[in-house]
Amino acid sequence: MGYNLGMFWNEDLHETYLYTLALGKSISPKLNYFVEIYGLVSPNQTADTRLNGGFTYLINDNFMLDTSSGIGLSEISAKHFFSFGLSYRLKLQQ
Repeated sequence: MGYNLGMFWNEDLHETYLYTLALGKSISPKLNYFVEIYGLVSPNQTADTRLNGGFTYLINDNFMLDTSSGIGLSEISAKHFFSFGLSYRLKLQQ
């Protein structure tokens, strides 16, 4: 289980709050799946809440692929969406 709470400001210095709650499970040492609910809340805008699920695949210790698909749960959210990503860990010198 993972969660996140955060806050950011737009160019007009209006605050927006974000939240995530994710549950994940390993299928194999390299393949995982997850389900996540997340959203944005702002004092001057309707909440944007979404639900998605997907998979991550660890190619090696430094490179991972992920894909997810989901639905919007509020009126201003996208009705359906799909994403694909890749992550690469950089080794920084100290």
